[in-house]
Amino acid sequence: MKKIIINSILVTSLIAANSLTVFAQVKKYNASKSNTAATEAGEAVKDAVTERKAVVKEAVTEKREAVKTAVGEQKEALKNAATKGKEAVRNLVTEKREAVKTAQTEFRAKLEAERKVFKQKVDAAKEEAKQKREAQKAELKAKLEKIKDERKKAAVERLDNRFTEINAKQTNHLLNTLTRLEELLGKVSARADKAEANGKDVSAVRTAVEKAKTAISSARTALEAQLKKTYPIGITDENALKSAVAAAREALNKDLKAARGVVQTAHKAVVEATRTLRGVPKVDEEASEASANNETAPTETTQ
Repeated sequence: MKKIIINSILVTSLIAANSLTVFAQVKKYNASKSNTAATEAGEAVKDAVTERKAVVKEAVTEKREAVKTAVGEQKEALKNAATKGKEAVRNLVTEKREAVKTAQTEFRAKLEAERKVFKQKVDAAKEEAKQKREAQKAELKAKLEKIKDERKKAAVERLDNRFTEINAKQTNHLLNTLTRLEELLGKVSARADKAEANGKDVSAVRTAVEKAKTAISSARTALEAQLKKTYPIGITDENALKSAVAAAREALNKDLKAARGVVQTAHKAVVEATRTLRGVPKVDEEASEASANNETAPTETTQ
């Protein structure tokens, strides 16, 4: 009986020991399983965070690339616009310069044509005066036949020729003066064309130039008429020779004074046109491509 009890105790002990062992193994297994789950969960979180960072980094990179591309495209567009703007300015400046050259060429051509026509009129006036003088000289010679004093006759003939020479010389001098005035006015007009092409207001200059042109034209007409004039000495008798010579001289001086007056009027008109031109701010300033580019080129913007 005792043996049976002892065996029961041993069996019970073995069972208890085995149970404890199994419990310990189960507990150890559960603990191991819990640690593995935690580790796996941590790894999953870590992977999720890493993946999230990668996604964010990729999105940021894509955004940066998109911004960089957009900025590059904008800069390129601005660069192209600036290039086109500069080209447009250069073309505009070239067109303006060509327009000025064309205007000056046309002005010179017109002036040359007018001078040619006027020269023909002057030649005709001189020829008319020459023929008139031939007839007057013959008439004077016939009248001088009545004068017995050869010294007086020679003096009258000399003065008769002298009056004609003085008229021709003085009138031609005035004509040359008008030519110089016309050339000066042409320069004023050319500078006005240039200033106008550069955006200056030259309306007052245009008015002054036209006024000077009219004055020059009037002076030319007066000088053309003066070239046709002659100053014969009207002889009646030997006792009236002195008074006849004085009358011819006085008529010549009076006409030449009037001729100088119209030329002086033209001179004043040209001076006024020149003065008006000087009143235009920066009248001789060239069209600046650089400044024009600065005004027309688009401004770059930054992101």
